[in-house]
Amino acid sequence: MRLKWFFIAAVLFLIIAVGTVIAVVSRRGLPVMEGTTTAPVSENVYVYRDNHGIPYIKAENMDDLFFAQGYTQAQDRLWQMDFSRRAAAGRLSEIFGENFIETDYFLRTLLMRYTAEKAVVKMHPDTKRSLESFSAGVNYYIEKNRDNLSFEFLILGYTPEPWVVADSLSIGKLMAWDLGGNMETELFLAAALRLLPEEKALELFPTYPKDGPIILSKQKVDEPISHHNGNTSLNTDTLLTIVNLISDTRTGRPYQEIGSNNWVISGEMTASGKPLLANDMHLGMGIPSLWYQTRLEVPDMLTLSGVIFPGIPGVIVGTNGHIAWGVTNVGPDVQDLFIERPHPENSERFEFDGEWQKAKILREEIFVKGRVEPVLRNIKITHNGPIISGLDNPHDDVLSLRWTAHDYTEEIDAILRFAHAKDW
Repeated sequence: MRLKWFFIAAVLFLIIAVGTVIAVVSRRGLPVMEGTTTAPVSENVYVYRDNHGIPYIKAENMDDLFFAQGYTQAQDRLWQMDFSRRAAAGRLSEIFGENFIETDYFLRTLLMRYTAEKAVVKMHPDTKRSLESFSAGVNYYIEKNRDNLSFEFLILGYTPEPWVVADSLSIGKLMAWDLGGNMETELFLAAALRLLPEEKALELFPTYPKDGPIILSKQKVDEPISHHNGNTSLNTDTLLTIVNLISDTRTGRPYQEIGSNNWVISGEMTASGKPLLANDMHLGMGIPSLWYQTRLEVPDMLTLSGVIFPGIPGVIVGTNGHIAWGVTNVGPDVQDLFIERPHPENSERFEFDGEWQKAKILREEIFVKGRVEPVLRNIKITHNGPIISGLDNPHDDVLSLRWTAHDYTEEIDAILRFAHAKDW
């Protein structure tokens, strides 16, 4: 009988001990909700949190405001931010191991980090200054909490690197990848052309009718949307390889959940006499959410509230007291796939207009958790874009990707300037 009670007591003790450890570990890195801390800001900054933990930040100048926003985002979402920048840069193998090598290689061929780093050089000085202040806030939090970061860092056994401007830009590119899904449409058409007669396959993608209503008067509706030259039927291996890679790198949501809505109610129908804007951005449910809600204030200059992706300063959807704005994004045609013809004796040259042009070669080192030496891979960039499929198997088609996200874009400038607009 004593042995029985001893056994029961031991089990209970073990359960309590394990529960205590889990409780302590899971609460690591939770934000400090009250108190005062020193920080390298020029004037006092106040951060209030409501009952839902949403931060309300009040500063006397824009530099301090974005510093505090970076700090509070790091308090709440540092591991999510680090994961996002790693995904954009193709650096998941460093924390998850060798199962992510091919995923990292594909993510790198999309050139998200590569393009973001080039954009830093071109961006407007005011935008860069805001991003630098935001980065400084993130880094101040990391430095002050190295021994108390959230349990994800503890479990995976690493400390995040300092945040830099290119990290924020690359997260913007990652969201563009999640939302720019028309590459799948092109692959679907290619599969249809392989399995169906051309006439039947093209019925799945009808052109705009000539007698349809025209919103943009200069739209050339008489011109066909695309031309089929008889050489777009990809082999099955190519299709399966690239579709699986795309699926593995969609970080934001299951594809079937994509969609957005917005609508406006006239001021004639509201109690205030002012119009009301509603915006419903369909991104996949997750823990934590893809969105980060906040309120930012600089007296006599800015009062801004809304949501942003963790890792980016400002507000991408919200209101500043004068105007409100939302975002919708449904299937934009921002990607084109090209079937490349490599030189039969020189894999670094590809045909263009009857000539063999040398591709740009990026030498990539993919560091892998548990390995001493990195995995070495090459990324080849043709006149159309990076080669994303077909180099490892001689029987596969060689595909390159032309994507608008490879261009220099100014979405961060727009986000930060929306905040100051007084009217439309």
